[in-house]
Amino acid sequence: MKDKLRAMLTRNVAMKLVSIVLALLVWVTIINLSDPTVTKTITGIPIEWRNEDLVKSDTTAYVTEASKEVTIRIEGVRSKIADLSASDFVAYIDFSEMSNVYAVPVHVEAKNAEVAKNTDILKQSMMMMSGKLEETTTKQLNIIVNTKNADERFYARVSYQSQYQANLFGSKSLVDSVAKLVADVDLQGATQDVSKQNVPFVAYDWDNNVVDLKDIGIPENMSKIEVQFELLPIQEKKIEVDVSAVPIMRGQAIRSVEHTTSIRLAGRREVLNAVGDTIKVNYINKGREELIATLEDNDVDIKKFLPNEGRDLYLVDGKQTISVKIVVDKLDQKNLTVKTTDIRIQGLTKSLAAAFDEETVAVTVWDFKEKLTEYVETNLGLYVDLSEVVEEGTVTVELRSTSETVDKSLSEEPVKVTLTVTKAQEDDT
Repeated sequence: MKDKLRAMLTRNVAMKLVSIVLALLVWVTIINLSDPTVTKTITGIPIEWRNEDLVKSDTTAYVTEASKEVTIRIEGVRSKIADLSASDFVAYIDFSEMSNVYAVPVHVEAKNAEVAKNTDILKQSMMMMSGKLEETTTKQLNIIVNTKNADERFYARVSYQSQYQANLFGSKSLVDSVAKLVADVDLQGATQDVSKQNVPFVAYDWDNNVVDLKDIGIPENMSKIEVQFELLPIQEKKIEVDVSAVPIMRGQAIRSVEHTTSIRLAGRREVLNAVGDTIKVNYINKGREELIATLEDNDVDIKKFLPNEGRDLYLVDGKQTISVKIVVDKLDQKNLTVKTTDIRIQGLTKSLAAAFDEETVAVTVWDFKEKLTEYVETNLGLYVDLSEVVEEGTVTVELRSTSETVDKSLSEEPVKVTLTVTKAQEDDT
């Protein structure tokens, strides 16, 4: 029996070895086809700082421009690495390993033994982190509360804010790079007052890029603020600008007035209604000198013209000023000779009659050149007022006009006319 068994094992040994090898190759091929070895790139693994107390103190901090995340390329059979992500790995630097040029090795490891057993890290995006020691500083910044997705019918007023400022502490270059602190509040769907809620604030640099607050000495419990909002209705109000009090140099006049035509106000309904539909702005130029050229003023405080100077009212668009542009232009003159029969006599008592001593009178009208052609002797609206005349005799009075432009010309260059007043003839009939 032993001889037969020995014969079976020793017969055609080469053939048997070849068969075994071929079987192994087939098995390996099948395994590789069904669960092959593959590579995978994993990004966004945050780099932890260990033993940071070796480089951080009240006066110094470690500063680096290197990325705070690392990317790795791993290898393993597909079934073992297909579902792996950044959360399965840990990356860290240990400041106990820092060189004398402030470079620290970057280590990347699997978080558990099973992952480590089934994966090989072929490559990582950063092997060393370079940096420097820098002096520290502090800075205090206001916290700006912004709202987004608010209903356009309402103005969201911050009625409570737990914290208005935050103290920053860290390396001088990093702290100096922070331009503002902003807390964004999403008011999607809100149509009534919003109760208190905790909102994180974000740091931005001067180019409006986010600065990681983890690198700045703000305690975790101080990186949020509590806010609540009052939602106030919005109304649009028209603006009228009155420039009648603006002094104009002789020989010139206001050709046009351009100004902000409307503003949007928010407030309680009764306060908004008290404003009315129109806000009247009585404009006075700041220097109070006579205007001789076009004036542009983009800093007219609109709140001065609101009830109670705008208390309990809020300018929705943020600006508290409006713009006013007064265009001043040169006047030309036109000399006219008017028949006194075209001048109306008014105000004289019925018991008296009056007649002009002259048949004509010279009148000068000042206006913009293109408008002077509109004035002719018969459409000047000239009149004299004799309402104060109570007896016969000769009277001299100033000529007036129902036309605003002509009357203004007569005010600057008064024209006097003489009339003879007599008793009115009685009507025999």
